[in-house]
Amino acid sequence: MYEYIIQNFHHLPKEILSPLTVLDNSKEGYGVNFDANWHNRRRITQELYPVFSAQHKPLIRFLLTQEIECCRLYEGSPYLMRALSYMLLTMADIEDTLLFYRTKFGTNFDARCSMDIEPIFGEDKDKTKAYFTGKNQDIVDIIEHYEQFPYWSKAEYIKHIQNHQMMELWLYDEI
Repeated sequence: MYEYIIQNFHHLPKEILSPLTVLDNSKEGYGVNFDANWHNRRRITQELYPVFSAQHKPLIRFLLTQEIECCRLYEGSPYLMRALSYMLLTMADIEDTLLFYRTKFGTNFDARCSMDIEPIFGEDKDKTKAYFTGKNQDIVDIIEHYEQFPYWSKAEYIKHIQNHQMMELWLYDEI
C-alpha cells in the first residue's frame, strides 16, 4: 500500500489517503488517547525516506500537515514531525516556511520545545523576512527574535542532521 501511495500520490483520490489522516482512536485517558493513523504515517515515511526526491514534495507536505494536526491535538513525541520537516527542508520553497512555522508554534508543548528554528529561517533568513513582510508579520517577528541567538545556516543544519544520524533516531527508534 505505501509504495503505491509513494509512487502515485498526485493521482490518488482522498479516500485512499484516509489511512494517513489524523483519526482519533476513541480511547480515553492520558497516554492512551492518540491518533489511530500515526503508525501508518510513520511507516510510509520510513519507506519514503531512502528514496525521497522533489517529486515527493506534495506527499511530504501532506504528511507534515497531518503530523502538525496530530501534534496539535495530542501530546507525544514530535519525532515524525521533525523527520518530515527535515525532508521538506532539503527541497523547500519559501512558502513552506508557513508549514515550518506551524510545526513550532501551532502544536503541543513538546513539539514547540523540540522543533528547531532553522527551518523557519529557510535558505536565507533575510530573504524569508522580506518575502513575508506585509504577508505574515508573525513569521517576520519570530525570525527577528531568534536571529539574535546562535543558529545554523540551512546547509549547516542539514549537515548536522546527517552527520548525527538524526533521521535514524526520528524514524526508527522506538518511542
